[in-house]
Amino acid sequence: MQFRLVALAFAVSFAAPAQSLSVKQLFSFLQSSVQMKQADKEVAGFLSKAKLTEKLDDRTVEEMQALGIGPRTLATLRVLRDQSQGLAAAAPMVEVKTVPKPPPSSEDQAAIISDVREYALNYSKYLPDYICTLVVRRYAAAIPGAATIHPGNCRTR
Repeated sequence: MQFRLVALAFAVSFAAPAQSLSVKQLFSFLQSSVQMKQADKEVAGFLSKAKLTEKLDDRTVEEMQALGIGPRTLATLRVLRDQSQGLAAAAPMVEVKTVPKPPPSSEDQAAIISDVREYALNYSKYLPDYICTLVVRRYAAAIPGAATIHPGNCRTR
């Protein structure tokens, strides 16, 4: 159901002649277009008709690039960035801070290293055993006007 709503919003947004977007709306639009695997040309086409209500800065463009947008979309974002220089600054994007996972205990580290060592030492035992035969056939062009001699017909004494 959520996919249909996003697809509907995406389709309606293409129909709008000049869409006004905030930086946050632009970011969420790009996230959804990447998730829906929209064509780069389509996304860039929509953005070329969009107008920003806030200033788009270089850092935000880089964050949007990290989403996995295409080169045309990136070029259009740079144009939007240049066009929005006279606008008021956007509210900072809220960054979600994740707490790093603590490292494993020394016993767990020793067990992991032991497992990796055993895997590395036994790696070649699990490789398939292939035997390859190389067949080489050589041909020579006959001299024009000379009799053709087939190798099977030759006898040496």
